[in-house]
Amino acid sequence: MIRAFRYPLKDLMSEQEARLDGKYTHHVYGDLLALPVPCVPRRTGAPVSGVHRGMEDRVALIDLDGTVADYDKALIREMRAIQGPEDAPYTNRYESGGIRTEIPHVEARRKLIQRQPGFWRNLEILPLGFEVIEDIRSMKFILHVLTKGPVSTPTAWTEKVEWCQRHLSDATVTVTGDKSLVYGRILCDDFPPYFLRWLDVRPRGLVVCIAHPWNEGFAKGGPQEHPNVLRYDGTNRRELREKLLRAYEREGGQ
Repeated sequence: MIRAFRYPLKDLMSEQEARLDGKYTHHVYGDLLALPVPCVPRRTGAPVSGVHRGMEDRVALIDLDGTVADYDKALIREMRAIQGPEDAPYTNRYESGGIRTEIPHVEARRKLIQRQPGFWRNLEILPLGFEVIEDIRSMKFILHVLTKGPVSTPTAWTEKVEWCQRHLSDATVTVTGDKSLVYGRILCDDFPPYFLRWLDVRPRGLVVCIAHPWNEGFAKGGPQEHPNVLRYDGTNRRELREKLLRAYEREGGQ
């Protein structure tokens, strides 16, 4: 199937740059950029759009970077390989709560690394996130990858799809600029600004937050604890399953 990504094409790439060799080809429709995304057959009538009814609205949205793909491990390794002798070791780009802390030259290095061919495609899987995937699959949710596409790195859009084809071939994939536009009963994500914005428009939704230093405030008893956010660190899998089941069984309108 083809998912359309609504971004002005001029902000992403030229039409010539939008044509790739090989099996992956961008399709240009006016101001829409679309990528072919293979999906395994669904049961009859299963939705692929953002409109769902009845049992077909059991959608679980899954972020990629820092959730099921180990972006930070790869970035830290590459950043430390090019750091200067007086530079402090690179750890991550956020303080607690997802506040950006990079200084300009460090940000420029990070973006240079992200533009290297294969960086996104070759990210390792994040086992903690795949524990959540395992439980989501066992409960027969509709699996839907929802990831942000960096406008300054258009090749990342294709590589993220390729990563999903390798590791999450049963999922529909959407690359977007605003996750709050996409429906789901569950959003599994690690980044507070993104999942809080999604909760603003999905107040009955459940966020499964993969534990990282920048979201530690959302732990149980933490200063940012939220009734709709479960920070998953691997020790609370029973609670994870209970909350997933409750989200799945919730009647529409409740």
